[in-house]
Amino acid sequence: MEVRRRGFLGGLLAASRAFAAPGIRVGCQTRIYGVPIKDTQRLLSILDDLRAIGYEGFETNFASLEASFADPAPLRVEFEKRGVPLIGL
Repeated sequence: MEVRRRGFLGGLLAASRAFAAPGIRVGCQTRIYGVPIKDTQRLLSILDDLRAIGYEGFETNFASLEASFADPAPLRVEFEKRGVPLIGL
């Protein structure tokens, strides 16, 4: 039986929630998609996938966001639209 990445991550997320204490949010490190993710549109597409799976936040390599350091507001709006906030670098 072939298990696709999205199915595997969804199962892992469901299992982690079963054992998580109330109030704990489950996030994802984007390293599984490559390091760093320099293409902003690709990063946003990944966040769409993470939200569809059920993740509540993400962590990524600082270099994935480096192009937005001078003006982070537009990218932050995109994160908020997707409902997957940046938890850490």
